[in-house]
Amino acid sequence: QSYAAGAAMINADLKLGRTNDAINWLKSRTKSQPNEIVWWSLLSKAYDQANNVPMRHFALGEKYALEGAWPSAIEQLKIARSTGGADFYQSSSIDARLREMQRQYNEEL
Repeated sequence: QSYAAGAAMINADLKLGRTNDAINWLKSRTKSQPNEIVWWSLLSKAYDQANNVPMRHFALGEKYALEGAWPSAIEQLKIARSTGGADFYQSSSIDARLREMQRQYNEEL
């Protein structure tokens, strides 16, 4: 349950090439703890290792959003949307989250 142990486990999985294990664990963790920057950052790294470009940018966008960097977060989701390679579910998630981020950013302005 500790963050340090979880991060160490994920980094070990990635070094050992167990990318899918890392992604599955991190997806579960980002659902249960969606406001933890460390999980989104590691998920972006895992998707990068898996060569899943759209989801790498999606996870990075979530990290930036949590940091309050709305323009960067929105840009990452636009990149995720434009790179192609996402399945229907992923594309729908990217589009929905992009709209939500743009709305939140406009409200803060």
